[in-house]
Amino acid sequence: MARSRKSMGVKTDQAVNLFMQRCKAKNLSDETVRWYEWQLGEFTADPDTPRVATLIRARHIRDFLAKQEVAQNTLNGRYRALSALFNFLAKEGIIEKDDNPISDVEKPKEEKVLIRIFSDDELQRFFRSIDRTTFHGIRDYTIFLLFLDTGVRATELINIKQKDLFLSAHHLYVMGKGGKERIIPFGEKALGAINQYITIAGKNEYLFLNEFDTQIKYRTVDNTCKKYGKMAGITDKRVSCHTFRHTFAVNYLLNGGDVRSLQEILGHSSLAMVQRYTQLVNQNVKDAHKKASPADRLKV
Repeated sequence: MARSRKSMGVKTDQAVNLFMQRCKAKNLSDETVRWYEWQLGEFTADPDTPRVATLIRARHIRDFLAKQEVAQNTLNGRYRALSALFNFLAKEGIIEKDDNPISDVEKPKEEKVLIRIFSDDELQRFFRSIDRTTFHGIRDYTIFLLFLDTGVRATELINIKQKDLFLSAHHLYVMGKGGKERIIPFGEKALGAINQYITIAGKNEYLFLNEFDTQIKYRTVDNTCKKYGKMAGITDKRVSCHTFRHTFAVNYLLNGGDVRSLQEILGHSSLAMVQRYTQLVNQNVKDAHKKASPADRLKV
């Protein structure tokens, strides 16, 4: 089957624009859309990438991936973005399905990422570093207490509106990945912090505000997290909002929570990630037993 003149003339950057339009039409989150733009922008900016989409072959993709001096996770992300692009182009008939170049490109080897969580001592130091006598301190304390108590993503947290809070029911609504809404419960301590913060912040559209009384930005929350981590002297692990998410998940399981409810709270579509937390919990239990084994400690 011959290609149409229309598809033969589609430039690579035009093909990417069509894909991005589809992403937006599918109501993907702004963060996901920006991620695709970044990853695919690297590919189209490469001087060795053919300017016409139908001229791209597997060797072009392999060569592009081979010369990326990035972390393994970033490399895997570039492959996933290119897979999504070319599968879309094949589905739309812009390239022939039999000529889909990504089909002949082997997926980069997955790097097993070690999940690191905050210890109880590190959490104590982190929260003690927050000056709760100021408005910003009360706001920050509430933000990171919610991270710890709910496992909410930073991109979800900054978009929480006051109308999304149901204080008497101890839960809130968030809009997660793919536009999926979910309910996240929180405890008494988080409730107290939210109430104190709202009393000072007053009635607003968004829950968390910056110094200009507008919606707080992701970069502000991320930089603030790093600031308190430095003040707390946490140096042996990545200090980030996502580390709070991991810390919540592991402690939720350690404290008796079940895998299914954890999956719902975190908003994972599959159990694969949650099972990684389970493995870490099991290892923690083994390490604890090794330190406190009654038989090993018996002097006979």
